[in-house]
Amino acid sequence: IGVARDAAATFASQRKDGGQINFQDLLVLSAALLRDDAEARRDLGRRYPRILVDEFQDTDPLQAEILLLLASDPESGDDWRNVVPRRGALFVVGDPKQSIYRFRRADIALYQLVKKRFEDFGDVLVLEANFRSLGGIEALVKGVFDREDRFGKDDTDRQAAFAPLLTQREGTGVLAAYTVSGSRQDEVARDDADRIATEIERRVAAGEREADDFLILTRNRKYLSVYARALEDRNLPVDVSGAGVGFEDELEALLLLFRCLEDPAHQPRVLGVLTGPLFGITLDRLVAFRDGGGRFRINQPAEGDDEVADAINVLHGWWKRALREPADVTAERLIAATGLSPWPPPATSGACAPEPSRTSSMRCVPGRLRATRRSRAPSTPWRRRWTGRTRRRRWSRGGGIASG
Repeated sequence: IGVARDAAATFASQRKDGGQINFQDLLVLSAALLRDDAEARRDLGRRYPRILVDEFQDTDPLQAEILLLLASDPESGDDWRNVVPRRGALFVVGDPKQSIYRFRRADIALYQLVKKRFEDFGDVLVLEANFRSLGGIEALVKGVFDREDRFGKDDTDRQAAFAPLLTQREGTGVLAAYTVSGSRQDEVARDDADRIATEIERRVAAGEREADDFLILTRNRKYLSVYARALEDRNLPVDVSGAGVGFEDELEALLLLFRCLEDPAHQPRVLGVLTGPLFGITLDRLVAFRDGGGRFRINQPAEGDDEVADAINVLHGWWKRALREPADVTAERLIAATGLSPWPPPATSGACAPEPSRTSSMRCVPGRLRATRRSRAPSTPWRRRWTGRTRRRRWSRGGGIASG
């Protein structure tokens, strides 16, 4: 252990000397500065007289030390567990039941310690009013969790006490239980998604609700695409957020489109684009198109007036135009035409703008192509090689899975 400590200290010193400190170093050095330098602590306290911290249950001991030292004067001591903050200097909001990041040193015991300190030098307010749920949800939650073997009556260093859910909205809401079928998780998810999507479709068709009145929350994010597809198959608009539905999937869809334009007679790529997020055509319609003599290639226009022929003709037009223009121009045009826009749309009710990381990344695509074109003469049309694969669904961007 001694060797490991010496090695860690030496490595930390090298990072500091070389100006390559990491986030943990920033926390350690900030806490040491506030602890050891009274003048710096006093000056920083004047510079930041009010501190508001949300999601305090995610705070680790170093962060808690920084907050309490920064909010207090040097005269109160240098032990963050005993200092008394200046009146009105520190305000924290947290929920101990959400203290789930112990692997990052965020511990419910730390939360309880700071709460106890607030009881000594300030005030602790319990927020129990719920303005989101209805009475039926309140009764369900109370029946499940208000039990001694689930949540005790008092807080401990391992578990928060039960807190009532006091709903403020009128109405009881609707609660329904049903049994899903399937022996594997993916089968259960498909059956569950079909049941939910069918009920939403029925209520929207009957005029009882609008599509954006519904929100589907899943236990995890693995099968979000299954629920989104079930809603899309019923022509219900969908906003999705979660793992596997972000920028990477949009980029993969765009790359597959580029590869299709590169080799317009490559049937698997054409089929991938047709069934992917840009068109979302079902397999039965593709089979019907093939049985009617249709061909899955985009270097020739398709005959017919069904959606498969229309989609192939759209791709055919993109392919013809791509032959005549540089790659970066085509990339910008296709990003705009397909809805994989690099700029956030105006905010609307029930929708979320793309994340900044997705926005900046999508904006990089045409820029990198321009750089490639400038380094090669003459201008490069869409005959250069592209690689990638797609599995993104045809949905609009947004949060959770919301129909709307």
